[in-house]
Amino acid sequence: MTARDSAAPLEPGYVLAFDFGLRYNLKDVAHGNGYEDIRQLLFHVKDYAKSVTFVNNHDTFHRGNGDDIFWRANLAHCMILTMPGYPCVFYKDLFDSRGWIRPYMRTLMWVNTFCAQGDYRERWADGDLLVTERPGRLLTGMNDNNNDWRRAWVKTDFGGNRWLHDYTGIGPDIWTNEHGYAEISVPPGGYVNYAPAFTEGT
Repeated sequence: MTARDSAAPLEPGYVLAFDFGLRYNLKDVAHGNGYEDIRQLLFHVKDYAKSVTFVNNHDTFHRGNGDDIFWRANLAHCMILTMPGYPCVFYKDLFDSRGWIRPYMRTLMWVNTFCAQGDYRERWADGDLLVTERPGRLLTGMNDNNNDWRRAWVKTDFGGNRWLHDYTGIGPDIWTNEHGYAEISVPPGGYVNYAPAFTEGT
């Protein structure tokens, strides 16, 4: 299944490429037990507009070849479904063993469809915490530390005194200050997706 940035329609003859560089960086971070530098996810691709991002496919998922991303796969999917490009979700990642859509995947695909549009900006990056923004639409925080919550004050393009809701259901609702800065808290080994409250779409 694929989701596409509505701001970047394909033109006839347009060529896309699977982003294997990002995929193996995602595996390093997801399976690194908090010891990898999450900033490596920022330097993976030369052209977002032509990048097909993915976490698993039929060659990796449960094939016994050691290439399957199964530990913290939710963190990896958060990355591909909030950044620019053309994310491709393998159906066995989307559905559990009972054939039901995994709740976190349902939420991330909703976020991708209704919030993850436009430009892409880094707002904070250190070894464990990465905060990015689709300006004025989506503020994403990802925490590689498995033990501690991480917090950061970051500049945003939402404007002053805006109410933001975390659509993962983990973080509390927050307000930007009068200068458009916001403080977000990200759970251990997890992520948050903040967007204006009452964003349309089901």
